[in-house]
Amino acid sequence: MNLDVQTTLAWLAATTVLLPLASFGLVATLEVLGRLPDDRRLARLAKLTFSLTTLAGLAAAVVFVVEGFAPVHHVFGHWFGIGDPNAEHYGFDLGVLVDATSLVYLVLTAVLSGTVGAFSLRYLEGERGAGRFFQLLMLFASGLSLLVVAESLDLLFVGWEIVGITSALLIAFYRERSGPVRHGLLAFAIYRVCDAALLASLVVLHHLAGSGALPDAFATPLSAAGATTLGLL
Repeated sequence: MNLDVQTTLAWLAATTVLLPLASFGLVATLEVLGRLPDDRRLARLAKLTFSLTTLAGLAAAVVFVVEGFAPVHHVFGHWFGIGDPNAEHYGFDLGVLVDATSLVYLVLTAVLSGTVGAFSLRYLEGERGAGRFFQLLMLFASGLSLLVVAESLDLLFVGWEIVGITSALLIAFYRERSGPVRHGLLAFAIYRVCDAALLASLVVLHHLAGSGALPDAFATPLSAAGATTLGLL
């Protein structure tokens, strides 16, 4: 797979993360400015966003198959770094890792998010706060896509956090009722417990692999003690 095709595939995968995030950011900005569209327009924006996201995911899958199922590890840039770049240091890279597994989940995420959005368009018609639901759904889809194609342990954790917070808020959507709020708080508490274990395992894996990049982590042979520690976490 030549460099241009790799870059195209990487950007298609990144689009599935950036499109829902951009739509959420647009709506949030309009809300701050006091120009929030009505719920119907927000629902249409969500529908358009998920349609384009699905097309981007399918396009990435087609390119991946045509090019012989070759995995792509692409870094778009470096957010920041600590220490000497030529020696051992910590850096936060912004990139994607695209392989067969991630693409399957990527397309599935886009399709299911779009399906939920299309169903909710009718189910929540006339409901108070429907626009808030679609905002959260777009942010949830962005976080889940990031979780799927993250190139590094750091980005994986960011995606997980977005999914956890938005999941709890979506569960508690009907905040006027005690049941949804109680279940949302329960989900939030469970996610926080999982956060601690996931963060600890990522720190251990980063220490053992000497890198935060997932390809390096996967390629590093682990000792019995290291593998056992990660398994228990």
